[in-house]
Amino acid sequence: MMLGIPAAGNTGSNPLLTGLPMHGIMRPKRGISMTEREDIDDSLQEEAMRIGCLKTREETVNQAQREFIERLEAEKLIAAFGTVDFDEGYDYKTERKRRA
Repeated sequence: MMLGIPAAGNTGSNPLLTGLPMHGIMRPKRGISMTEREDIDDSLQEEAMRIGCLKTREETVNQAQREFIERLEAEKLIAAFGTVDFDEGYDYKTERKRRA
C-alpha cells in the first residue's frame, strides 16, 4: 500500500473500494519491480540477452527462471536413478493384451 491507496485488487475491508478495478498509476506491473531489477547485474543481463537473442529484460529473466526450474527438475530425476526396483519378470506386452 502506497500513500494510503491499496494496490491493484487489494481493497482490504474498505466497502467503498470493494470490487473497484484499480486501473492506472497504482496498479503494480507483473514481473520484476524496480527494486528487484536494481539488484540484477547489468553486465550479466546484457550478456544473457545477447547470447539468448532476447529483446527485453523481462524475457531474459523469465527464460532464466524456466531454465533454472528445468535444471532442478532434471537433477531430481538424475538423483532418482538406481532408487527404483524393477520387476525382471514384468512383460509389458502381456499387460497391454490384458487391458485391451
